[in-house]
Amino acid sequence: MLNFSTEYVGSVPLGSYRYQVGVVWYGNRGTVKIPLNYTNDKTNLTSTINLLRFNKRKTNLVAGLNATVSEGFQEWNGARQGAYKAAIVLWDGEEPNEEFGDAVPYASMLRESGVEVFVLTLTGHLFSAPNDTFWELMQEIPSLPLHQHGFILNSYSELSTYVLFLRDTIWQSCMTNGLPPGGPIPNQPPPGWHQ
Repeated sequence: MLNFSTEYVGSVPLGSYRYQVGVVWYGNRGTVKIPLNYTNDKTNLTSTINLLRFNKRKTNLVAGLNATVSEGFQEWNGARQGAYKAAIVLWDGEEPNEEFGDAVPYASMLRESGVEVFVLTLTGHLFSAPNDTFWELMQEIPSLPLHQHGFILNSYSELSTYVLFLRDTIWQSCMTNGLPPGGPIPNQPPPGWHQ
C-alpha cells in the first residue's frame, strides 16, 4: 500500500495550486498521518510515506472515514476552498471489527461534503470468500458509478496498475467540474494548467 502511495505521488505535479496529497491511517483509530499541506516536495513526501509502518491492528474503517471527513479535508490541514477533492481508500478487504460500528454513515458524509471517493480493496489474501458486510461496504463507500470508483483486486501487486488510471480519472473529474486540482488562482491560471 505504501508503494501505491509513493507511485501516485510520483505521477502527479505537487504544489499549492496543483495536487496535494495527505495520508489518513486507520487501524485501531483513524489518524491524519500526513496533512495535505505537509509538503509540496515529492522527495520529502515520498520519504515520509516510506517511514510509515503498518502494525498488526484492527480494521477500523469507521475511524478512517471519520478522520478523513472531519480532519483530512479541513482548511487547517491544508484543504483549499474551491479545490476539487478526492479520497483513495486503500482497504485490505478484512471485515471491519464490529466494535467500531457502521462505516456507511461516514462514507455518506465524506461524499456529501464534495469528496469523490475511490476504493481499492483486496480479496485474494482473505481466508474466506467476501461476506455480506464486504459487499455492502463496496456498494456504500465509493462514489457513483460504482464501476468507476470501486475496484476489487486479488493481490497487492495489482495496486500499481491503478496509479495512472486514478491519476487520469481524477484529472478528468477536475476538468469536468471546471476546476484544477488546487482551485482557481485569482487573475491567472495555475502553473501547468492547460485549457
